[in-house]
Amino acid sequence: MFDDLKESLLRIKEPLLMGEAVWVGAMKIDALFGREPFNENSWPFSFLDIKEKQRARKYRFLEDKLCFITGRFLSKTALSSLVGLPPGCISFGYDSHGKPFVESPGQAKEFYFSISHSAGLVAVAVGYGRLVGIDVESYTRPVDIGAVSKRFLSSEESLAIKEAGDKKQEAFIRTWTLKEAYAKALGVGLGVPFESFGLIVDSRSRIVWAPRPPDSDSWRFFQGTICGDFCLGLCVGDSILNY
Repeated sequence: MFDDLKESLLRIKEPLLMGEAVWVGAMKIDALFGREPFNENSWPFSFLDIKEKQRARKYRFLEDKLCFITGRFLSKTALSSLVGLPPGCISFGYDSHGKPFVESPGQAKEFYFSISHSAGLVAVAVGYGRLVGIDVESYTRPVDIGAVSKRFLSSEESLAIKEAGDKKQEAFIRTWTLKEAYAKALGVGLGVPFESFGLIVDSRSRIVWAPRPPDSDSWRFFQGTICGDFCLGLCVGDSILNY
């Protein structure tokens, strides 16, 4: 399983991402746990350290618990493959906003990662010397577009979604995953005013700011459909290794 996952990791070579500095992997929780009832003797649970096991036990809903475990499994598998160490050597800490980062070993600290999950699908992005943010959402996710637009979208985004007609749901999900990815890359989540910046996919399938934040030139975006009916948004920052 470990070797199969390493082979399945998608290395993005899109030019805007400046080479091969970003890796993305995704997995449905059923692929990792099967359909048997979960118990702590299952081998994915062994990927967690003591604090992570304690955190996993606190989840009220089983799907949230399995998504958390799968996210840690994917992250540690990717990082161990990239640095050439067993997954058990990888440990994470949390910053003041609750964003996880690589705490040890030392040779892995130049890697940054982001995790997202939706409807049983978990995705992770790992960037070498680059801040990354990832978000996945099901295109069929129930959402009150009008209410969310009023609270979280820029006027330009709201207009673009309104003009999408019968593709309004898809347009909203595409915009939302890009906004979430940017906020996650910043490391503040909903701490950044979502209505203060905008991201839309125009008629030529280009991702454009609407409006631009002050740091807009420092970020690159990728978006695509994965696993049939999920939208993935990815935000990657400029290299910080030279600073």
